[in-house]
Amino acid sequence: MSQAEEIYCSDGSKPIYQHHPVAAVIGAASSQVSVMVASMLQLFKVPQISYSSTGTELSEKPRFAYFSRVVPPDNFQATAMAHVVSALGWSYVHAIAVTGAYGERGIDSFRAAAAELGVCIDGDVHKVNRRWTDIQF
Repeated sequence: MSQAEEIYCSDGSKPIYQHHPVAAVIGAASSQVSVMVASMLQLFKVPQISYSSTGTELSEKPRFAYFSRVVPPDNFQATAMAHVVSALGWSYVHAIAVTGAYGERGIDSFRAAAAELGVCIDGDVHKVNRRWTDIQF
């Protein structure tokens, strides 16, 4: 559509445009996308609220001053897992993590939380790919 073409509503009338500035952005679903979106929105001081981004890096307030979320960051999950392991009386565990930032940062957080509770994690963390089939397992 060229700029010269007129735009009409379904009833044939011309639309009335009202400029409303963006108040906030809801999303994104993934931490990776939220990092990119938050970096851009911060330039315009537009708040972003994510409903499922859990990456711990998004907790860096100087870097993501306009980002907020309604779910806890991944390190909370890792701390809870370490407390479960400790409550079960286990002192030595082997960890399995998914490849990528989520799994690798999660293992780092789990390792730190477990160490504070006196739980030893086997140094050889097994990493699995989300796309593996039953045969690869």
